[in-house]
Amino acid sequence: MSLLPSDVANGHATVLFIDADDDVMQPVKRRLRHTLPAAHITHCRSFADAQDYLGAAAVDLILASGVLPDATSLDVLRYVREHCIAAPVVVQAMVLPDGAPAALLAAGAVDVACTPE
Repeated sequence: MSLLPSDVANGHATVLFIDADDDVMQPVKRRLRHTLPAAHITHCRSFADAQDYLGAAAVDLILASGVLPDATSLDVLRYVREHCIAAPVVVQAMVLPDGAPAALLAAGAVDVACTPE
């Protein structure tokens, strides 16, 4: 059983990628385009931009950086929950403090991906 909506699993999805770091953003976007070639991928560099986007459009999947210039991934998860957004949230980070992955999963993330530096 997949934790992802069928549109994401089938590659026809709207993906919101929230990350301010260009060094992370470009390779992840390339990988997403390779894995989900039919997906519509939107990139927001801040939580504020993501809130604006989510207020105007539906998304099927949210990929959020562990740390944003104006928020944390817990803020993103809280916003998604409080606004009844059905999209699953995957948090990705280079480094997370001890206990953070468990806290993120408890807050509603479907996965926490730690990428090597």
